[in-house]
Amino acid sequence: MSLQSYFSDKMTKVEVDSGICGKRTLIEVKNVSSKIMINFETNCPKITKLSENLKELDISDFSGSIVDNRVYRSAQENHITCPVPCAILKAMEVEFGLALKKDTKISFIE
Repeated sequence: MSLQSYFSDKMTKVEVDSGICGKRTLIEVKNVSSKIMINFETNCPKITKLSENLKELDISDFSGSIVDNRVYRSAQENHITCPVPCAILKAMEVEFGLALKKDTKISFIE
């Protein structure tokens, strides 16, 4: 089965608006035989580079400490407050059935 056909079936999708930088990222994850296949659409060159290392993940990439996490290690060249690595892990959490879908939000209060 091709990667493209994996993404035509049911999957978890998240959209990230990274804020003032104006970068947007669509993350699509699909659980295929206990592996997470990831597809990215983004206008951010750093996320494009990050996506090259994160096309396929498994449950071990979801666990462990934040400093040892493969997603965050791969994102070391991103801006330190970039929300995309967290969004990848949240989508994985839902796709593995470890959480329900619920929007996450950061709001600035005046």
